[in-house]
Amino acid sequence: MKKSTAIFFICLMFVLGGCQSGGMQESDSASIAPGGEMQSDSSSSASSVEKSAEMKTADNQDNANAPKSEESQAEEGSESTEQMIIHEAQVEAEVKSYDEGAKWILERVSAVKGYVVNQSTTQEEDDGKSGTLNIRIPESSFQSFLDQLKGSSELSVLNQSVTGQDVTEEYVDLESRLAAKEAVEKRLYQFMENAKGTEDLLTVSNDLERVQEEIESMKGRMNYLKTRSDMSNISLSLKEDALPGVTTTKLNTWERTQQEFMSSVNGLLSFGSTLIIFLAGRSPIFLLIAAIAGAAYYLFKKRFRKESPKV
Repeated sequence: MKKSTAIFFICLMFVLGGCQSGGMQESDSASIAPGGEMQSDSSSSASSVEKSAEMKTADNQDNANAPKSEESQAEEGSESTEQMIIHEAQVEAEVKSYDEGAKWILERVSAVKGYVVNQSTTQEEDDGKSGTLNIRIPESSFQSFLDQLKGSSELSVLNQSVTGQDVTEEYVDLESRLAAKEAVEKRLYQFMENAKGTEDLLTVSNDLERVQEEIESMKGRMNYLKTRSDMSNISLSLKEDALPGVTTTKLNTWERTQQEFMSSVNGLLSFGSTLIIFLAGRSPIFLLIAAIAGAAYYLFKKRFRKESPKV
């Protein structure tokens, strides 16, 4: 009896343990199911975001992925782009002889493979010659050329100013935009080949012309930045500071004396003519004044005689 009772309790404990394990499995499965639903909801929301992004980019261009890939490639390539700085310098200097100083500068410019953009010269009667040279120097020789000007015995630098403009960021940005526009151009060519109607062909042609104009504008700007950063600009003002020497021209003493004498005679004649014209023109006024003065003198003299005592 006791043995059968013990067996009964053992069987009851196994049954109760099995029920508890089954309930835990059901709860675990129930907790996993909501997680699975959340995963499906996140995937659907991500796909909707991607679709909306594709719809937005489709309004700007037909194939958004291709230009983005080109831009990313351009950005990766821009990391290796060297720093581009446009240097400009303003230099004022004095020279003993303008011709010799200008000749020496042109020789130095030619030695560093530079060139003269423009040159102007002015001849002053008392101050000698002066002029301006606008030259372009390779960027690698820019600072050394300025040092040569300062250390030269041919000229004396009075004033110097140097400015610089970093255009690296602008150039890299133009590279990226150019790559994107070229990708769009390639795509428009494909559309033109597959165009079936005249209206579609005209629309694609207009878009292609606009894109090509933007591409040419970007290339022109890039070439300008490249050229200006490779060749620095120096504006050099020269002034001759030489002592005046003995003149070798003819003095023309006799001719100049005759001219001075005749100028004096003409001045006297002009003054006399002006005086005569003045007196003749104002003669009625002068005659009236003289008559009044004469009458007043006569009356005064007559009255003075009456009042004076007789001796």
